[in-house]
Amino acid sequence: LVPASDYGTVITRPGVREAFRQRDQVDIVVTAMGDMERPGQDLFTAQLNQAGVDVNSLKAQGWIGNVQYRPFTKDGPVTETGAMLRAVTLFELSELRELARQKGKHAVLMVRERGTNAGMPHALLALLQQPELRIFSELVVDVATAMKLEQMVGPKTMK
Repeated sequence: LVPASDYGTVITRPGVREAFRQRDQVDIVVTAMGDMERPGQDLFTAQLNQAGVDVNSLKAQGWIGNVQYRPFTKDGPVTETGAMLRAVTLFELSELRELARQKGKHAVLMVRERGTNAGMPHALLALLQQPELRIFSELVVDVATAMKLEQMVGPKTMK
């Protein structure tokens, strides 16, 4: 995690800038989702907690989850500013959305349940319902999550 104000400098550093120069050559991104309501299962929330960030205040601002350590609300991606901490990632959520739409490119999102009564992740529902958050071309879920989704949105939506 780096302060958002330092991000532009960090991506020009040796080792990082070379990766960013080759982003256009990436054909497949495999990533996972974190749900802020499940801090024991979300590494991004755990890292923010470790850094002393008041995660409850972020949740009060509407933060519900993250993909590739990039946070989002039910309405769309979050943009950190100033001293707010952010992850250094090759792709922003808007870039994953565009990659997922390109022929010959894939953004695979994996979501799985832990525990038997965890419920449906609100973050996953936002990714499915908000067009701005449709950051995947393929969605991989466990059977329990698929069954919950089917009950909530219907079998036709699941195709």
